[in-house]
Amino acid sequence: MAEKGDGVGRAFIQDLRTKPLKSLYIFYGEENYRRETAISFLKRRLVPDAGAFWDFTELREGITVEGIAESVSTPPVTAECKLVLVHDFDPIKNDISPVLQALNAECCVVFSMESAQWKPDRRTKAYKDIARQGIFAEFTLANAEELAGFVKRCFADRGHSISQEEIEYLCFLCSPRMGELLLEIEKTSAYASRQQVRREDIDAVATRAVEARVFEMCDVLTAGQYAKALEQICDLERAGEAPIAVLAILARQFRQLYTTKLAQNAGKNDTFIMKTLGLRYLSIARRIGASAARIPLSRLRAALLLCLETDAALKSSRAQPYELIRLLVMRYAALEEA
Repeated sequence: MAEKGDGVGRAFIQDLRTKPLKSLYIFYGEENYRRETAISFLKRRLVPDAGAFWDFTELREGITVEGIAESVSTPPVTAECKLVLVHDFDPIKNDISPVLQALNAECCVVFSMESAQWKPDRRTKAYKDIARQGIFAEFTLANAEELAGFVKRCFADRGHSISQEEIEYLCFLCSPRMGELLLEIEKTSAYASRQQVRREDIDAVATRAVEARVFEMCDVLTAGQYAKALEQICDLERAGEAPIAVLAILARQFRQLYTTKLAQNAGKNDTFIMKTLGLRYLSIARRIGASAARIPLSRLRAALLLCLETDAALKSSRAQPYELIRLLVMRYAALEEA
């Protein structure tokens, strides 16, 4: 079982099947798929009879501390332990001391915080009181190894195999989140005509994340294909992507290129660059390295300044936002002639 406050993953979820349970859990974090899986395991363990609604209480709207405490204090009818599931009710901001007092071995209470941004303030008395009796379980995004295993298992369940290279491509192109990846896996599996999933299968049906689309646009831009970069910006505009988000991703990409160029000049290898940039995959570090290798450091520095100027203009100018981003591309192109 995980310690209080630790990020948790597959091992924690598996333990919920057989290990002794706490009376109180606060589930939160970015990886919604794992949080929902953990809840599903608890339901199957504590309320195996789906019709035994009297041993399972789910609270979504009009939640009060008193209502939760009443549900906790009501004993189970047929199950050994009753499950009380509370959705999006902040146990830190609300005084849940009556719930803590009502906790007993015949009940398991789960607060499921469904906003990816929610995190407990560990400095508060409320956090410390809750942590003494329960577990704060943060479902963080899976690391590269765990994600690869998940993707392989999902494709295998659908009668397909996939290489490590294509796993990395799929995760980069679509999402590092399991729930979103599962949708892409289902689409790709349905489309693929061969047992081995190929790159063209992924490209044919996968929905590209905005981060991947801007990354590809930056690749095109730094390769000097300015007309194509402008076309891709138009595609982002037609797709309704927020211009401020597109610029933020583009600026981050130029920061990565600048950092990579400094590392290359210092004789560092791709593994160092991957760790420094916080990337999941060496293949992405190599791709960034290839782009950085062909661009002078002075031009990358100038590109970062262009991003800062464009950001200021987006926030203060009456000009159309995407026109400002297109102007950034043209100003970057002009750097080549300077």
